[in-house]
Amino acid sequence: MEKIKKLSPLLLLLFGLIAAIYFDLGRYVDYRFLQTHQDIVKGFIADMPVRAALVFLALYALSTAFSLPFGAIMTISGGWLFGIWIGGSLTIIGATIGASTLFLATRYALREVMVARAGARLQQFEAGFNRHSTSYLLAMRLIPIFPFFLVNFLPALIGVKFRTYALTTLIGIAPGTFVYAGLGNGISYVLSADEPLNTSVIFSPLVFLPLCGLGFLSLLPVMWNKVKG
Repeated sequence: MEKIKKLSPLLLLLFGLIAAIYFDLGRYVDYRFLQTHQDIVKGFIADMPVRAALVFLALYALSTAFSLPFGAIMTISGGWLFGIWIGGSLTIIGATIGASTLFLATRYALREVMVARAGARLQQFEAGFNRHSTSYLLAMRLIPIFPFFLVNFLPALIGVKFRTYALTTLIGIAPGTFVYAGLGNGISYVLSADEPLNTSVIFSPLVFLPLCGLGFLSLLPVMWNKVKG
């Protein structure tokens, strides 16, 4: 009974992931859905901006806590619907809340089991990691070669302080988030323009600069490997 109680927060998050996949909730953040219902959604945002922002923030937090596989799409959608700075900020806050929820659930459910099984080896690894935990976690957030789910999940098992984890998450995801939100804002600009679509829109600052940012993010793993080498 005690084991079930310990595992219940993690099982609840796993159930949320399974339910979201089963009911195909990803279709509601699909670009075609947003484009089709753009007037309705943006009308809701214009009429009730605070409520709309809180709804988006809550959905992003739940999406992150359940480890749903459409974080990038939601981040772009946030920029599309709210603009770069508001959309990006809501995404960062929502992602940090969701990641922190998963961190706490994982620590509560599995930490004791890990310590009991790994013993001295885990303590030795933790001591080395935690001496530089802020630097390691920031690198794992900033460089897009580490799966977001694993970065949310593993630190809870190796004794990282919650404050360190939450702060590095908040700071570390910010650059990439604003790049993706900027891309979403650029897409919104292109779709709302009265002019016909052509290749010249790529060189609009609202589209071109986020694309350059994405290019830079894609080079970070290469730079990281060079530094390690």
